[in-house]
Amino acid sequence: MVRVGPPLPPERGSLHRPRVHRPHLLGRSGRVAARRPALDPACGALLAALGCSDGAARATVAPLATVRIEPDAPALIVGQGTQLTARTLPDLMRLDEAAVRWRVLPDSLASVSASGRLSARAPGRGVIEARDSAGGAVLGTASLAVAERGACILAVVPAARAATLRPGEVRALGWRITTCDPGLAVDSTVLASVADTAVASVDAAGRVTARAVGVTSLVLRAAGSPRAAAAVHLAVVCSTPVRASLVVDPPMSGVVIGDSLRLRATLRVDSPTCLPDAVTRAVRYATADSGLVSLGDAGVARRRRAGVAPGEVTSVLFPNLVTTASVVVREPDVRGAP
Repeated sequence: MVRVGPPLPPERGSLHRPRVHRPHLLGRSGRVAARRPALDPACGALLAALGCSDGAARATVAPLATVRIEPDAPALIVGQGTQLTARTLPDLMRLDEAAVRWRVLPDSLASVSASGRLSARAPGRGVIEARDSAGGAVLGTASLAVAERGACILAVVPAARAATLRPGEVRALGWRITTCDPGLAVDSTVLASVADTAVASVDAAGRVTARAVGVTSLVLRAAGSPRAAAAVHLAVVCSTPVRASLVVDPPMSGVVIGDSLRLRATLRVDSPTCLPDAVTRAVRYATADSGLVSLGDAGVARRRRAGVAPGEVTSVLFPNLVTTASVVVREPDVRGAP
């Protein structure tokens, strides 16, 4: 007799278990999971050619090309910002903002918005990453340098260290700022002031206006670093140009260790300056080797050891007028000593 219906359970102690077709599997969580049917090899090859890993219709997205970040090596000071742009290589097509996710390492160095706006926060060096917003893969990198405000400003260098003007004359005096990194964008603002405003004045653009006959200084200070400063000697005379010459006679002098020597410099001015003679003809003395001989403002050379010391004489009124003098320091002659 044939029994129709579900199979009978095996008898207790029997080793025989009937094969039961289970089209579904029950997992540990109690959920029913459908068993995937086997794929025909030809079908599997076709799916692989279409970019599918299995029977599901999954569209594959080609990875984004390597990109170039612009600017490629931004150098900023704390508080400054710049706009980052990602361009594909080699066609340099600009990527849409939504396709790129920006990141700065370390993140304490700078912040960057979703649109690529970079803002410097702290001094240091780091890396900017442009990542695929979908997959997170790194598409391109760029170096980043951030300097403390004013820390990288080394000096203010005037175009000339002296200027001679006549009353009422207006002249623009130039200058430049030197930095530790030529590529670093620093605050190039220079604050200019005049020591004696009765003699001259200066405006925000650096134009100097001579007011009255006299001598003063134009002081230049970097706004980003007040320690970086320079001075320009200003002489306001009754007529320009001033024809003058500076002569030291003799150009080379000798002195014995233990003695002193007075240098004599003569400033000849061929045009009137309308200044007191003591101011017009004043000079300064200096030496390049203070260990050999010392030179005071009065031109007295005091010996220290034997050798030849180059000296320099400068006009106080016209600092660009410079001449040289040499001082020879000799050992004392001891031939007549007992």
